[in-house]
Amino acid sequence: MNISYHWLKEFVEHDYSPEELAAELTALGLEATVQSKDYDFTGVVTGRVDDVTPLPDSDHLKLCQVSTGAAETVPVVCGAPNVAKGQIVPLATVGAVLHGGLKLKKSKIRGQVSQGMICAEDELGLSDDHTGIIVLDPETPIGLDFKEYLKSQSDTVIEMDLTPNRGDAFSHLGVARDLAASLGKKVRLPRVDLAEGKTPVEELAKVSISGPDGCHRYAARVIQGVKIGPSPKWLADRLTTIGLRPINNVVDASNYVLMELGHPLHTFDYDKLAKGRIDVYFARNGQTFTTLDGEERKLSDQHLLIADGDGPVALAGIMGGLDSEVTEQTRNILIESAYFAPSVIRRGAKTLDLSSEASKRFERDTDIEGLIFALDRVAALIKELAGGEIARGRLDAYPVRHEPKEITLSTAFTNRLLGTDLTAERMAAHLESLGIETAAESGGQITCRVPLFRPELELPVDLIEEIARIEGYNNLPTIESIQVPLGSIIADSHEWFTGIVSRLVGWGYHQHMSTTLTRGEYCSLFSDAQAVELTNPLSSELAYLRTSLIPGLLQAVSFNERRQQQNVLLFEIGAVQYYNKEAYNRADEHFMLGFAASSGSGSRDVHWKDQADRDQFYLKGSIESLLAVLRLPRVTAIPAQVRGLTNAIQFCIADTVVGHMGGIDSEMRDSFSIDTEVSVAELDLDQLGELLKGRTVAYNEVAPFPVVERDIALEVPVGATADALEKTIRDKGGKYFRNSRIFDLYSGEGVASAKKSIAFRLYFQAADRTLKDGEVEQQVKRITAALESKHKAIWRSGS
Repeated sequence: MNISYHWLKEFVEHDYSPEELAAELTALGLEATVQSKDYDFTGVVTGRVDDVTPLPDSDHLKLCQVSTGAAETVPVVCGAPNVAKGQIVPLATVGAVLHGGLKLKKSKIRGQVSQGMICAEDELGLSDDHTGIIVLDPETPIGLDFKEYLKSQSDTVIEMDLTPNRGDAFSHLGVARDLAASLGKKVRLPRVDLAEGKTPVEELAKVSISGPDGCHRYAARVIQGVKIGPSPKWLADRLTTIGLRPINNVVDASNYVLMELGHPLHTFDYDKLAKGRIDVYFARNGQTFTTLDGEERKLSDQHLLIADGDGPVALAGIMGGLDSEVTEQTRNILIESAYFAPSVIRRGAKTLDLSSEASKRFERDTDIEGLIFALDRVAALIKELAGGEIARGRLDAYPVRHEPKEITLSTAFTNRLLGTDLTAERMAAHLESLGIETAAESGGQITCRVPLFRPELELPVDLIEEIARIEGYNNLPTIESIQVPLGSIIADSHEWFTGIVSRLVGWGYHQHMSTTLTRGEYCSLFSDAQAVELTNPLSSELAYLRTSLIPGLLQAVSFNERRQQQNVLLFEIGAVQYYNKEAYNRADEHFMLGFAASSGSGSRDVHWKDQADRDQFYLKGSIESLLAVLRLPRVTAIPAQVRGLTNAIQFCIADTVVGHMGGIDSEMRDSFSIDTEVSVAELDLDQLGELLKGRTVAYNEVAPFPVVERDIALEVPVGATADALEKTIRDKGGKYFRNSRIFDLYSGEGVASAKKSIAFRLYFQAADRTLKDGEVEQQVKRITAALESKHKAIWRSGS
């Protein structure tokens, strides 16, 4: 946003140069820079037209004699329609360089020597206007360097780079409030002389609000008998200086007050409003509306409309309609000054890809109480510029009342946070200078009443920042260094994730990171949970919060495969969101650990002797090893039906399901453009974190005595699971049992039908001595007896 140096000075008197002013505003937290003015022409001076003679055989060319203060006048052939004797004009002499690099030479036109050029604005790069030459004030001295003359006459523009939360500073008044507070001065508001007529406004118009969720307040005035025309020079210059194009006196007045006070206003041609009626409501899905720029826009029920008795006339808070704009034929106007909900305007402008000076302010929040002063100010200004009679009174529909927030501030906490020893009186003075009412309470507390033009001030720390700004950041005490353990500031409940990352990376997995935003069709592929839809998405492909990590991992597998990288082992730690209408933000967040392992031709371990496919068994082994490293209770793998997966299993610890894994069928692989077999898995880190609470790491001495191994081969029903058999082995293994592992699985010749042979290697060890064969055999017999009893296992002879 641009502000005018001289315009700002009308609000707050100060002695700063433009550069000093920019530095002071930046120190206050309003980043500002002086907009430099560079002119690329040379050799142009001010001159006086002493004589104008029409050229023979030409209907527009004239020979002018221009004086620059030298002994002789300069002959110049000029075709501008507005050139006249006695004018003070910018004259480019022979050798001058004009805007764009054109070098002026002596020339002969229609037989007359021309030794210069009287310049129009476009020829000097001042604007695109070429309708006539520039005519200066008659009191301007001649012979001045025109570049220096322009710099002395023009205003200085201060360019503001404001943060989104400072919607109040998007005006000269808003910036002036902060500047006045830092200088200890009062803001001078513009004077409003509002001379009303006799006709009550209620006889001319009516206002209603059918969409109070979008429009909290709507005020209006009517002016009859205006005369539309160009704005006076002072107004046009003010708008041009800050980058706005003058249109006509009525529209320019509303733009002027917008940039002055920060509240958007809109003027309608009153005679084009059916029945003089205004209503504010939300559009219907699919409804169309043509805005001022001539574009027909398709709306949804998220867009707010201003309507008359027949239909929409404006897109609320964003842009007016084509059929109700003020034109040269307009004689009566209705002025709108309203408050629109920031979220509604932000969403509406974003979905239509349409931004305006009004929408930029409404979406950052505006002053619901200040809209009345803005309305009266623009009405008085229009009457001054365009005449007419202001109807008596104003219309004011105010269905959603706003009340100032009250915040209690602790002086002790403020000083501790800032490292200062400010008194309560000084803190209160700083806040009062910003328009924040204060009242001292007992115990060093200050009750603060925040004005409605500062809606972003919500917490005590917000007020502390205001105190720091006005006290001056440079005046706050500093220290050389500070050492604060991160854990003393915030408990990191995810600290243990780093152990997972380092372990998996060590095993050859690559960590993947993907965006939490995804397309809607991905949300239901691997999860039954309802997805959270964004109200203001960047695009249709980023319109939902993900419900699973698997789609992002599959996209990464596809990306790698298209680049001939089939050797893919990926994991990701990230959050997924499930819709919950009872939650404060309508979502439940869960942290998950996702895996993807492809098993194509390039996915075998690079070792000449020991190669293993990265299939579902490989991934299952990685997960079980990880859980074992975390020292969690033993996990059980149970066959299950899981959305989107084939041959799926669930991982359970006791009665808690902590994750699942499985394969991806060919149809799903095709949808992600994947050719190779892929296994995927997800673990619920929140569940695992709960199981890890309170668990400590204990040290056990390494037993110096040998491990005794025994192998058993069992014939069991085909439906018997290895996990169930291993559980029985552990339960009956006795105090010397240490571990077991499967080393053979067989079915076929020599094994009864509907049976399979499975072989285990059992490990036994004592901490204080070498075990005797008899002790081990006794334990093996107990184990096999339990397996026979519980699982109908038969100990195969010769094992």
